[in-house]
Amino acid sequence: MAVIMNLKRRLDESKYRDLFNATKRIVAKDYLISYILAFLYHHKEYRKLVFYGGTCAKVLYGLNRFSEDLDLHNPGIKLDKLADELSEYVRGKLGIKGSSVYVQTGEGG
Repeated sequence: MAVIMNLKRRLDESKYRDLFNATKRIVAKDYLISYILAFLYHHKEYRKLVFYGGTCAKVLYGLNRFSEDLDLHNPGIKLDKLADELSEYVRGKLGIKGSSVYVQTGEGG
């Protein structure tokens, strides 16, 4: 819950206060992506996933682009529990009750 409270405080700061709500949603998604990536990185299996694509370029290289999905290459890891484990993390640790998590598989998602 502290994560969401911190995010709300950040969005109330003067540099964000006058932004359109759609822009605030983008800022919030960018902020929350860092927590999702931390979850994946600190998991003994999911840390083996390879992060690539537009969001990766934005996070790692600071490219000014809009991207809100996480592209992950799977080198053979079982992902049958990923959506449930990530949902539990998002709802519990991050305090986002109305969230939904899904995993797409196959070439290009």
